[in-house]
Amino acid sequence: MRLNYHKKYSYFLRVFSFVLVLLLGASIQVMDFKKVDPQKYLEIYTQNRAQTTKSELVDNIQYKIQYVPLELKLIQLHKKGAMSESVYDQYQFDKKKYVEFLFQISIPEFGGEFLKYESNETSYNQRLDYYSFNLKDDIRIVLDKSDTVLCSEFIFERNFGSSPNGSFILGANISNKYKQLTVIINDRVLTSQELKFNFSYQDFKKLPSLKKYNKWKK
Repeated sequence: MRLNYHKKYSYFLRVFSFVLVLLLGASIQVMDFKKVDPQKYLEIYTQNRAQTTKSELVDNIQYKIQYVPLELKLIQLHKKGAMSESVYDQYQFDKKKYVEFLFQISIPEFGGEFLKYESNETSYNQRLDYYSFNLKDDIRIVLDKSDTVLCSEFIFERNFGSSPNGSFILGANISNKYKQLTVIINDRVLTSQELKFNFSYQDFKKLPSLKKYNKWKK
């Protein structure tokens, strides 16, 4: 027996509703992955660290740069008991226009503090002054091989000899509308070679976002 119009319409609605439920379920699963708690975020970040870390060895000098998502800062604040709803809201605003990297210099064969490595005629104080203040002027970020952005944030993390490595925080105010981001560094003390570290925006997008702060403890 052929289905009449009303039966056909009713059958269509049941099928459509079933498919819609499946699609909504899949969407919720994707949203759950994109919004995770701090512990899950750290797991995913560790799994993708190879895509967010670049390194170069030049003249026995090891240069490494690592993308630092703002989520890591929030998690660190949370561990210190310094997180709040207002801090989380500010993060949601900042993450759309700011990018940050950890840049490190080490000399594996030297073993001592990198500032004490005498690669040229500069003195210790001259090297200290350069890396504390002037290296910033020799760093630029290029988006899609065209737009150039300078560092808006530059911090040399002094460890006073407790570690042989030199660590720097590099931050820039940029739009997220790009496909490739290149950090270009011209270290004028240890090497004359220009360093280029290429990152793909898609590699950054593989990382999830954090759940709302009021859901972290659940």
